[in-house]
Amino acid sequence: MSKRKRGEAGAAAVEFALVLPLLLTLLMGVVEFGWYFFNQGTLAGAAREAARDFAIHEDAAQAADKAVQTATGLSLTASQVGGLACGADGLVTVTIDYTYDSLTGFFFDERPMQGTGSMRCQG
Repeated sequence: MSKRKRGEAGAAAVEFALVLPLLLTLLMGVVEFGWYFFNQGTLAGAAREAARDFAIHEDAAQAADKAVQTATGLSLTASQVGGLACGADGLVTVTIDYTYDSLTGFFFDERPMQGTGSMRCQG
């Protein structure tokens, strides 16, 4: 083993202490973005399922309940589900407005999200 020069004994610890905050910030950003992306996919899937349910049964309350059941892990309510009607173009477009609560709280606390799904009525 080589002998260390005098004054370099704590250099690795100092370098680690300088790099650690950057690495932790990067890790927190990856976790937060991943959780946000996962919730966005869940919200879009719930809107798609609500649109499919309404296109088949034409029951707004049932379709809103289907969206709430499909959005597992989200505190979604039926009042956040909108657009449950067949349009002039023969499509039902369901929009769900949701407020995303940050997982880490490091970058932001809340952020609005929107999931949209469309299906042809009686299709």
